[in-house]
Amino acid sequence: ESADDQSGGSADEPPGPQDYEHPEPGEDIDDEGQAGAEAAAVYFVELYSYVYATGDFATWDEFTTEDCNFCAGVRERLEAHYDEGGYAVADAPTFESVNAHVQESDAGDFSVDVVFLSPEVTWIGADGDVVEDFAEVRTRIWVLLEHREDSWLVGGVTGEELE
Repeated sequence: ESADDQSGGSADEPPGPQDYEHPEPGEDIDDEGQAGAEAAAVYFVELYSYVYATGDFATWDEFTTEDCNFCAGVRERLEAHYDEGGYAVADAPTFESVNAHVQESDAGDFSVDVVFLSPEVTWIGADGDVVEDFAEVRTRIWVLLEHREDSWLVGGVTGEELE
């Protein structure tokens, strides 16, 4: 499929952001322990693809803290691209493994190691031309999660591409 086909464009209607279904948190998201942290990390990765595909940051902003430099950087780059009339085409990630570890420094905090196949992403400019293509890549991230006031918050993210 072409980027136009994926984004819902047609001869009568210019292409634009995808009709991308908002991800739903896993059933364990309300758990305050390891299972909840793992569900929150998976949800975060799903939201990452969602904000790329839609430019909708409402849930992203509720789910991330000001301390998360990665989160702020994603928002800044994408917001600028969407504000200029561009958009991105992305698919959902495919998960390989998710493992939570208690953070010794802060009770109730978890570092979650997530390995997933990050989907191909295509950035489309306001003129409809491809600005940049990002290939599908196997990725490992560590998501720092804090459980505060009955919800999970992303406090930081680091990552690397895997072979």
